[in-house]
Amino acid sequence: MHGSFANTSKDWWATVNFGFHQRRSVLGVEAGGVHNACAIYDAARIRQRARLIGYGIDAR
Repeated sequence: MHGSFANTSKDWWATVNFGFHQRRSVLGVEAGGVHNACAIYDAARIRQRARLIGYGIDAR
């Protein structure tokens, strides 16, 4: 169950959900390889990626 309202109109729509991991759970972890190259989540990478959170909050 995703928690979005049911689409009762004749119009199409899409729901996009995002989640976040706690910093300590990803620091030092190697990730990627599916949609992008593998990379280690070091402090600099986490800081760069976290900059995008503000855009999501502002767009709400």
